[in-house]
Formats: sequence, C-alpha cells, structure tokens
Amino acid sequence: MKKASKKTSKATREQWKQSPCSNCRGMCCKYITVEINEPKDDEDLDNIRWYMIHDGVGILVEGDQWMVRMNARCRYLQKDYTCGIYDRRPEACRQYDTENCDYRSVSEGIPTGYREFEDYAKLRNYVKRQWRKA
Repeated sequence: MKKASKKTSKATREQWKQSPCSNCRGMCCKYITVEINEPKDDEDLDNIRWYMIHDGVGILVEGDQWMVRMNARCRYLQKDYTCGIYDRRPEACRQYDTENCDYRSVSEGIPTGYREFEDYAKLRNYVKRQWRKA
C-alpha cells in the first residue's frame, strides 16, 4: 500500500488561506465522534459510563442526538495546522460544515446547541433530570 504524502501543494495552501479554517488550530482534527443511542434506562447509562472511564472520552448531547467524543489527533494534521491530504481527504472532512465549527463557536462566541460531559456524575444527573421531565 502506498503511503499518503504529508505535503500540501502550493495551490492547496492558497485555498486554505482563503478558507474559514486558516486561523484555526485544527480543533475538529483533534477528536472524533461516534453517534450513540440516548440512554433509556440505568443499564444504558452504565454502558455510557464504561466509555467515560477511558481517558480522553466525553459525551456530547445535542437535542436527541448523542455522541461519544474521543480525543484523537488526525495523523495528517500538519504542524502549521493544514491538512496533509487536503486534496484526498475523506468525505466526512469534505462535508464538515464550517458554519458551526468549534473554532467559530469558541473564537466568535457563537452559541453551541450541544452539551459536553466529561464527568460521569454530571451526565448522570442531567439524564435523571431529563427522565423526570418525561
């Protein structure tokens, strides 16, 4: 298997400078998320606790969408925060919406619609309050 080049072309660097990503430090390239089901009972909640006992793992909740967030830096994020495979990046990267990206929400103060939990006790309290409302 041919190893992908970590070089970014001059044309790609120019494209990058014009993009909203040019001032970012690759926030979206430092973690991945996997969608999970919303917990419906204590057993589901305990399964989520298992995720959270691992270092660098948190839970994101936005409405009825639940995700496990795992800190994991992309191997193609270069020292200058450009993408080393920009022209051949995965479809998920191509479809990423910069209108709601982490950099903009942090630097521009855009309200985010999700809650982030890194502490299981806080997540458990949140879920129990939601169950009482239902």
